[in-house]
Amino acid sequence: MVRSDHLGTGLGRELTACRIEKAQEKFGDMPLITRTSQHTQGFYEKFGFRLIEHTPDGFGPGIDFCLMQRDV
Repeated sequence: MVRSDHLGTGLGRELTACRIEKAQEKFGDMPLITRTSQHTQGFYEKFGFRLIEHTPDGFGPGIDFCLMQRDV
C-alpha cells in the first residue's frame, strides 16, 4: 500500500513492477495472483491482471473482494 499523500507519484507502479519482476525470477512462468478491492482493480489491470473472482462486500461493507490473475 502507498500512503495517500504519495498516490499519483508512480511509487505504487514502481513497487508493483518490482514485485512482479521478483516473482517471475523466483517462480518463472507461474501465474501471479493478487487479492484486492474494486478500488485498485483498475490499477492491477494495467499490469495485465484480469479479474477471475468477484465477491461484493467480500472485505466488508462497500469493499468488494477481487481475485485477479496475471498469466506470463
